[in-house]
Amino acid sequence: MIRKLVIFDWDGTIMDSIDKIVNSLQLAASSCGVDVPSAEQAKSIIGLSLDIAVQRLFPNHQTKWQTLSDAYKYQFKYLDSTPTPLFENVEQVLAGLKKSGVMLAVATGKSRAGLDRMMEQSGLGHFFQHHVPQMRRSQNLTRKC
Repeated sequence: MIRKLVIFDWDGTIMDSIDKIVNSLQLAASSCGVDVPSAEQAKSIIGLSLDIAVQRLFPNHQTKWQTLSDAYKYQFKYLDSTPTPLFENVEQVLAGLKKSGVMLAVATGKSRAGLDRMMEQSGLGHFFQHHVPQMRRSQNLTRKC
């Protein structure tokens, strides 16, 4: 029997979190005293794990990579109040796919803790059979799921 699997990215596909990611990255950079990336630069790393995103955005600040990562996490989780709504009809689409027997998965650059938090806050966790946190673009999704 052939089973169908649909894999979703979280940010920008399930949840409209792009503005919050951009704002949190910019605030983290400012708080760490490094050049603040433009919105376009910040958007270009969405989907990557945070460690790779920080390295790409701030290649000349190796000694601050961990501090930048920590500052971003803190901004995103505690300080930035930018709304992150689900995209319209996401829940209905996921319910329809699951009802028709399609397995659903999430592959994301978020950490396991970040993805679990988003699943809980959104109430969508029950739709997904597989979660692949901190996905790197070069990874083979079919092997992971």
